[in-house]
Amino acid sequence: MANSDKRIDQSQAKFTFQPTRTLLFSIIFTVLVMWQSGFSWWYAIPLWFFIWAIFILGHSFYNWANLKLIEMGRRNKQVLDEQEKQKKKRGF
Repeated sequence: MANSDKRIDQSQAKFTFQPTRTLLFSIIFTVLVMWQSGFSWWYAIPLWFFIWAIFILGHSFYNWANLKLIEMGRRNKQVLDEQEKQKKKRGF
């Protein structure tokens, strides 16, 4: 394993839900949509809630997917380590 020292340590990765981040970006995105679309400003709050919900769903999926990928990577590493140990026992 020559590349083992170059790998990124995913054990330190923290994927947590951050509602403040989704709120901030949804407000910015809503302002841009309202500015570019020419909608009446009466639509701003309902549109913001809709966009915020989409951002929350996207952020939640992103966190879930990254945690699953890290878990799969750890399992794969364990399997590869076990296979390497078995090869060493057999003398290959």
